[in-house]
Amino acid sequence: MTDAAPSSLAEEMEEKPVTQARRTSPHQRRSLLFAMEMIPFAAIATVALVWWAVNARGQSNQFLGELHQLDPMVVELRDTPPRHLRTVVVLEASAQADVGPLAGHRHQATDAVASVLGARYFREINSIRKRYVVKQRIVEAVNTALGAEGVRNAYFVEFRLDSPKPLTTFRNPFE
Repeated sequence: MTDAAPSSLAEEMEEKPVTQARRTSPHQRRSLLFAMEMIPFAAIATVALVWWAVNARGQSNQFLGELHQLDPMVVELRDTPPRHLRTVVVLEASAQADVGPLAGHRHQATDAVASVLGARYFREINSIRKRYVVKQRIVEAVNTALGAEGVRNAYFVEFRLDSPKPLTTFRNPFE
């Protein structure tokens, strides 16, 4: 074989060995299909977001009442061994109700929330569906404590459950 440079592209291609085309793995094909399926969804979501932004400009949300955030609290659940719940609750005042009772009686509202949560077991609040029931109980308890229907909804801004401490203790083998 000569060391002379190839004179044309055809000669250069003949001299190099043909390599096998790179094959795509099944994972790469699934990723590609998923990306292709997401393009129409992303387009629809973008159009909906632009429509909402254009139509909602300058309009106030008449459906939301005034929001009142309670102080963060740690509540001990009724489980054995004891578990703790760290939460921050936001109460939504009814739009047609006077928010004076809620603003002036924040401590009674906090006590009502702590009473409802402290009377629960972990199994009663470990799923979203069960938390919805607890939120309804919180609204009922706060309205009862305030003596008015001033609260329409409750929201969990933070909801953190700790795991129970292990029942066995670690014994140092070097002692």
